[in-house]
Amino acid sequence: GNKLVQSSLDNLGYSLTMMNQYEKALKSYEEIWETQKVSSDTTEEKILTMKKLIVCCVRLEQHERAFKFLETLEDTQANIDDESRDVYLTRKMMGEVNYQIMKLPSLSDQTNRAVGFALCMGETEEDVDLEEWVIRKPENTSKMS
Repeated sequence: GNKLVQSSLDNLGYSLTMMNQYEKALKSYEEIWETQKVSSDTTEEKILTMKKLIVCCVRLEQHERAFKFLETLEDTQANIDDESRDVYLTRKMMGEVNYQIMKLPSLSDQTNRAVGFALCMGETEEDVDLEEWVIRKPENTSKMS
């Protein structure tokens, strides 16, 4: 893929997440991912993009999509080191995201239930914990290669 385009999309995605515009950020990251997953980019680069996609999906409560990306991410990370902290964090996230999927059977149901949940749940550990999943500012890779 074109590194310059990718880098611009990455910067754009980051800026959008800073403004909580996760839907638009997701589009940028998806564009990167489309070219990246079939490219010879390093595994590290692909992992970074997948993590960004996952964060956006979770923020947008697109848990099924997040889960699909998490499965790809887990496979990729486990190939490197099945015992790593990264794999552990990915599996932990998979559990949390899966819980969200199980919790809300359908979208039409969701709105009525969300109110009930908000009342009785309060702040619990039942949300997806994004503490370890921060979208960081891309390193400025404006060097023309």
